[in-house]
Amino acid sequence: MPTTIRLTLGALVVATDGVCGLVKSLLVDPTVQRVVHLVVEPEHRIGLARLVPVELLSGTEADADNGVELSCELAAVEALPMAEASEVVRGVGVGYVYVHGPAPLVREVHELVPKGEGSLTPGTPVMARDGELGKVAGFDVDNQHHQIVSLLVSEGRFPWGHKTAALPITCMASLGTRVELNMTIAEATRLASSQRR
Repeated sequence: MPTTIRLTLGALVVATDGVCGLVKSLLVDPTVQRVVHLVVEPEHRIGLARLVPVELLSGTEADADNGVELSCELAAVEALPMAEASEVVRGVGVGYVYVHGPAPLVREVHELVPKGEGSLTPGTPVMARDGELGKVAGFDVDNQHHQIVSLLVSEGRFPWGHKTAALPITCMASLGTRVELNMTIAEATRLASSQRR
């Protein structure tokens, strides 16, 4: 059994009896730098994401594409609390005038984040001391306690192009609506180059 599990945003999530969906976001407790929940959304089913406790991870990676396996069946995942709420609202026609009636109805989906947890999505910025380094791509977490071991950053500044690099947790100064590093872009690039697998 590996000592760490790679949790990548957009990764495939597999239960013991089939595919659950994709990792839409990762919910973390920033005070202890620990992943608490995965928000798993069935493919092509917007608004039906579930809050999957990290304790349901089986401890193994599902495939070479950094998918993750759960230690439960699909029915158990479908019984978990919803991670999203949706509502139908009157759309706002930016720049349009609706001559023949009211604006159309649209469905809005909002993520439900438990108190004390922060949501990291594919657009969450990773900020170095001197500017934006890239976006959060996920985390490597300790297999036993789910503490964050390294931050996965998707970035085009790295010398090898648009790839994902792992930076040790010691590089993170803070974790919230964005991830702040305690180093410059040049220092992070050098470190990422030396850490490449």
